[in-house]
Amino acid sequence: MPSISNETAIANLALTRLGAARISNIDTEESENAAKVRAIFDLTRDDLLRSHTWNFAILRVNFNKLTTTPLFGFSAEYKIPGNVLRILPPSTGNNSNLTSEYKIEGDKVLSDDATFQARCIVRIEDTTKWDASFVDLFALRLQAELAYAIVNNRALAADLFNIFELKLRIVKATDAMEDTPDRVTATQWLLSRSAGSFAPNSSLTS
Repeated sequence: MPSISNETAIANLALTRLGAARISNIDTEESENAAKVRAIFDLTRDDLLRSHTWNFAILRVNFNKLTTTPLFGFSAEYKIPGNVLRILPPSTGNNSNLTSEYKIEGDKVLSDDATFQARCIVRIEDTTKWDASFVDLFALRLQAELAYAIVNNRALAADLFNIFELKLRIVKATDAMEDTPDRVTATQWLLSRSAGSFAPNSSLTS
């Protein structure tokens, strides 16, 4: 687990790299820097979490079936929990119980299944549960986001975003190699495409 264990410390990592004044508390401090960090912290975190199937942020979720039904097309609808940022596409093995087509519409999943379970990327607010590489990557993203707002340097911001994108590719590749890749059948790949989601990057099997 990372040694940096709270939001204030992560924000200060970004601010220190920018040569900006550190903050004492991200939630209560009334300084300009604290306000600017607060304005983007949660949105940036969720965006970065959604960008990849981070192993530390995956949770198997049993969705609650609603008493209402879709107007047409499907027989059941399920509420998407508030902490779910992304529903991962169906795969073989023990990774998912999804067997039929589904659609994500608003805060609901529409399906003909009697139950709906899926692997999901969820919001992890407890920074002690973040992977060390994610902490460093998130601090770099904050640094890039804050470069113009705090130090008024567009060129630096652009350079930092380029560095972030390069490091993001490296960290994603490392994270993806930590477990066995999912095997996706041709049928499941087609179902995931028709459901408006993307199948994992793996070879198709018959």
